[in-house]
Amino acid sequence: MAHYTRPGRGEPHFNSDQIAPSLLYQKWQPWDDFNASGKFDRTNSRLDYLNAITSAVQTIFESERYTNWFDRYDKAMQSQGAVKYTKETVWRLIIGWGTNPTLESGLTLHHLYGFPYIPGSAAKGVVHHAAEMMVMGKLDFDNKIREKWQLKLKQVEKAIKELQLIRILFGSIHLERPRRDEENGETEYFGPQCPQSFLTTLKEEIDRHTETVSDEWHEVSKAIDALFKEHTGAILRFYDAVPTAPTSFDKAETLEDRLLHTDILNPHYSDYYKDPKNHVPSDDQKPIPVQFLAVKPQTEFNFYFYIQNLPNATAPRDREEKERVEILQSFTEDALQNKVEKWLQTALGECGVGAKTTAGYGYFDTGAFKVELTENQKEIVRPVIEEPIEPEEPAPFPNKKPAKMKEIKGGHDAGAWQAVSGIEWVTAINHLRGPVFATGDPQPPSCKITHEQGKELEIGYTVEKNQGGQVKLFMFYVTVRLAGVENKAQAQWIWEERIRPILNS
Repeated sequence: MAHYTRPGRGEPHFNSDQIAPSLLYQKWQPWDDFNASGKFDRTNSRLDYLNAITSAVQTIFESERYTNWFDRYDKAMQSQGAVKYTKETVWRLIIGWGTNPTLESGLTLHHLYGFPYIPGSAAKGVVHHAAEMMVMGKLDFDNKIREKWQLKLKQVEKAIKELQLIRILFGSIHLERPRRDEENGETEYFGPQCPQSFLTTLKEEIDRHTETVSDEWHEVSKAIDALFKEHTGAILRFYDAVPTAPTSFDKAETLEDRLLHTDILNPHYSDYYKDPKNHVPSDDQKPIPVQFLAVKPQTEFNFYFYIQNLPNATAPRDREEKERVEILQSFTEDALQNKVEKWLQTALGECGVGAKTTAGYGYFDTGAFKVELTENQKEIVRPVIEEPIEPEEPAPFPNKKPAKMKEIKGGHDAGAWQAVSGIEWVTAINHLRGPVFATGDPQPPSCKITHEQGKELEIGYTVEKNQGGQVKLFMFYVTVRLAGVENKAQAQWIWEERIRPILNS
């Protein structure tokens, strides 16, 4: 029989929908009994206790109490204009790993209803990290910056503009500045591509060659100083991400069907951990299993974020607001929301949320890669990630002639392609295949970049045609050849900013 840390109160009623599972999890700790040495033992009671907690959470999660709460929360978020982003976990999820030291683990549960959730601060933090890493991943600087000044200027200016936007949205550039090792005088960095580490190195290099670098690089140095200023008021808010309410009140038949699962951590080298000076890791030491709670795989979570009203461009109140206006003037609210959604997609699909991400926990199926699980779902098989292409505006191209069009006839929506042919980077438009009869509603045009340097696009689009008094839908595929582009990012920009608006109009 298990004993609890609140003696005299009796055993808690885990299956009642009138209790708070979080209180049971935080305040009622199980122990077997005193062992021979006079210490509490927990070997047998822990698993039963955690299964009881999963039962308590499930009782409320499958009831009208949670459904009604979720409906109110969802409506409140959307009534104030928050963007909703719903994704499903790939494998298990752990948030708040260190919140219950008595159990040597933890899980963040709602203080009344007991459901697991991802705090808005955690969601914002991982998206902030992903946004900065996406910017830094495009830079290929080495320590010989001065040898490639002009080659790298445009690249650095673009990165700084994106970091300025991140600072406005999130309030700071938060990845660590370098720290100096007092013993050997060397500078140590928190990761080779952290923005503050890179920018500090870059600024030192600019200042070291202040008499020979161009005025543009001096402007870069000033921009770096501005990025390092203390926190500014962020205009991006993230709210708690919560699981979608069940569509029916059917009770979970097995432990595997419950919202929470019991999991196990099995450290094999107990003697080494206790006394590393006198023991080495070896397989003859007695494992001490540690059971803990985690959110089950394929759980759908709803993320909410909100971008506050953009600053007043006609009458900025102070210097800080004037800086915001200058950086945000080229963005609409929809464009900012799309950018945040891309960061969120990368954060959930590639960085993961919560603890044990290196073991496959905390990842979401964002559609950016193929999800694969082993048959018994004991471990996640990490897929090869297809990274989204971040658009990059190409340099102007002196193309005065309309592009050549081959086999583009009236049925292809030739008027739209005639407009596309006038885009300066487009040199040829060729019919590839189709028409193919399609069912359903017209779909937005799609684009696949088929050339490594972005010089060819394959575009698929639907056209409605009247045949015998009936409107039918057909699919066409066209290749578009480009000139004056250097990479896929520039081809993506031409597609998003020039070609797609014409085909959508």
